[in-house]
Amino acid sequence: MYVKIDTVNQQYYYPIYNKKQFQILRLPVAITGSLNISTKPFRGKNDALNSEAVRHLIKPILDKSNTWIIYHKFLISKKSKMKILKILMLSIALFFTINSYAKSDLEQYYLVSQKATTEVCKGNFDKANELFKLAFKDYHTAFFTDLNNALYAAVRSKVIDSVYIKKLFTEIGTRGIAVKRRYGKKAAYTPFIPIMDLINSDSLPAMDAMAVNLVSDALISDQAIRNISNKFSQPVHYTQSTTILPAVRRIDSVNYNEVCALLRAAVKKKENLESTIGYPAVEHLKLILMHSSPWGYYNKELLDSCVAFNVLYAPLVATLYDNYCESGYLNTQSAWPREQGAHKVFGLYGTPVSLQFPKSCYLFKVDDDVLNTINSRRKQLYLNDAYENARIITYAFFFGTEGFQYPGISVVEDEDFEQSFEQRLKDKGKKYILYRSKTDFDYNRHW
Repeated sequence: MYVKIDTVNQQYYYPIYNKKQFQILRLPVAITGSLNISTKPFRGKNDALNSEAVRHLIKPILDKSNTWIIYHKFLISKKSKMKILKILMLSIALFFTINSYAKSDLEQYYLVSQKATTEVCKGNFDKANELFKLAFKDYHTAFFTDLNNALYAAVRSKVIDSVYIKKLFTEIGTRGIAVKRRYGKKAAYTPFIPIMDLINSDSLPAMDAMAVNLVSDALISDQAIRNISNKFSQPVHYTQSTTILPAVRRIDSVNYNEVCALLRAAVKKKENLESTIGYPAVEHLKLILMHSSPWGYYNKELLDSCVAFNVLYAPLVATLYDNYCESGYLNTQSAWPREQGAHKVFGLYGTPVSLQFPKSCYLFKVDDDVLNTINSRRKQLYLNDAYENARIITYAFFFGTEGFQYPGISVVEDEDFEQSFEQRLKDKGKKYILYRSKTDFDYNRHW
């Protein structure tokens, strides 16, 4: 007698001589999919098991899982079994070692790159260069923001490393950036235009054109529905229009599901999205996610995974989470802040610790208990201290026109509010740091 097991792709036949010699184990090789088990006569001695006996033996075990291996005791010696178990244990150990190493490697990348970014903000460009080079052990891991800020430091260093600068231009080009268009007219970069010409006159094509088109189409529909209200006889912002918002919600729902499917696929492949669809498309993806959140369309577990598997840039994700805390349409407010226990002013990750107006920027002192909670969350995403992050955002606000950039800038366009804001803080006894211009910026200034 033998047992026939049908899987999706093929059939397996197993001779049976007696009950003790037939075994089903989980590892080391898996048979997956839909299983159909049957028995037929088998010419041989000791044909002791009938069909019902075989079904009784197999069915209770297969009900617990879809993944099994079948083998026979008489075919595998004790020595072979020990070898299989040893290989299995080594495989499990290797799996956890690789995962631990990958996590440690990613943590190291963020730790060193953020220290390098801090040195840029302090004006220590040569030291920043050394740290960025350490962070970029694997350029495929690096994100555009860090590559951009490394280039910002490299062209301002006392000792110019042309080979390193060329490498940075090359890597930035693979993130969907037209290097000459972005840097060619900025004074600090113009001496390196011959190098730019050797790299690319335009951004390199994305590796995943289908994903790029998906994000592009989602952005077009996102913007089209939101701009309809501007064409009314009495224009009204879409967030306050009861006529437009139902259609906005339908569009946001479709876009959100498509973007999440894209992110899940990237997590499964552990691929840096900037390398496959480009930095501009990732920024559009962020906008789509931000617009979807007031309807309750958000998935922290998925986005946390995107950070853990190097799919999305951690500071960008933290900024997105804090944007979720402030989003809302008319009478529809996101439940995100309540569900996540966000602070009413500083959110989850402390992005609002830096507040920008058109002509000035404030850093706020945070109560110790709130600060500790925020920094604890930030650490889980491999992020630096909230105050350090706020200073970097402030530097990006003032020096963005010169080439530096960082997520988290959200300018409050209200001149009257800006003029009265400092007095309001003083009246409430709040501690703060005020920067009025780039020449006024001092990284080490105290409250």
